[in-house]
Amino acid sequence: MDSNCTKHEIVIGKVNNGQVEKPLLTGHAFLNAGDDYYTVKLFMFPGQTYYLVKNREAKRYTVFAKQVRDERGTRFQNPVGLAQLMDDVLYNEIYFPVLRSQMYLSLFPSAS
Repeated sequence: MDSNCTKHEIVIGKVNNGQVEKPLLTGHAFLNAGDDYYTVKLFMFPGQTYYLVKNREAKRYTVFAKQVRDERGTRFQNPVGLAQLMDDVLYNEIYFPVLRSQMYLSLFPSAS
């Protein structure tokens, strides 16, 4: 992992009193210095990369399956999920409609 990159855990579990109970690690999100989006890798889809991009609305995000870089800059295509910053939990709740399941991205980098 690059020293200019932070690694965040993505877990599943039940939220109770602001905590994710019995969290099960399902992937990681990486935030490179200077980027305004996370690169997401999920264990269940090892060959696929996703991109968690903040929307104009402060607490909402979109998960995209494709990143395009060209002379106009970086753009994202193929939305596959959504996320929102949770008020009472230190996680970003990610939802993939096709999976019908919530995942939780820790707002704090992991130690390794």
